[in-house]
Amino acid sequence: MLTFYRFLQLMMVLATAVMVFACREYFWPLWYIGIPFAVFLILVGLGSYFIWSGLFVKAILHGSRKEPKIAITFDDGPHPIHTPAILNVLKKYNVKATFFCVGERIDEQLDIMKQTIDEGHIVGNHSWQHGLWFDFKSAHNMQVEINRTNHIVQQHTGLLPHFFRPPYGVTNPNLAKAIKNTNMVTIGWSLRSMDTVIKNEDRLLKRITSKIKAGDIVLFHDTQAGTVSVLEAFINHCQHKGIQIVPLDELIEKSAYE
Repeated sequence: MLTFYRFLQLMMVLATAVMVFACREYFWPLWYIGIPFAVFLILVGLGSYFIWSGLFVKAILHGSRKEPKIAITFDDGPHPIHTPAILNVLKKYNVKATFFCVGERIDEQLDIMKQTIDEGHIVGNHSWQHGLWFDFKSAHNMQVEINRTNHIVQQHTGLLPHFFRPPYGVTNPNLAKAIKNTNMVTIGWSLRSMDTVIKNEDRLLKRITSKIKAGDIVLFHDTQAGTVSVLEAFINHCQHKGIQIVPLDELIEKSAYE
């Protein structure tokens, strides 16, 4: 099957051939040959960075837009302070969320991870280390991180995660292979709270409440104090607007565990 990535490669080869011919026949500057390569690199770079591009990995970004339902997700935990505080808010409003956990942080906070599942929330896979250089690893090493995280969850809960969110939301051909080999379902988002960047709580709350719409998968981080502070107000806003917060597996109609 001709994927979009392979299509870009083919277009780059054809464009380069045309440029070489033009340079020889019409004496264009030789640096023109670099244009297709530059365009190719820019497109690949953007496709890697933006998970919604689907260039390498097809991610689920939202649920049905026809019903006023959304799902809340949290990345990068478990955090020893903020995750329990978030769980308390969710329990107060009987809201179920999904936590994309980092494996080595699960290892440090096993009780919190087990509490998360015991209270009816979904635990997904967010790699083992969430390292800065994760995207430069081989497909094999990426697969090792995914499997290691899945193993520690299964070892302590009996559940094998099926949902995976790439660190930083970055994808590439190696990750695509690792995801295929581990039979994971890639989850993106349609509303990014930017809670790791926006430190003003009023601005953070205004951003997410003004942009929320039916079917959204909302991205928060349970490592941020500001997220804890605005979560209750966000839930109240959704309830006031008639927006139902449902578990991610219900929203996208996919099983959360193998």
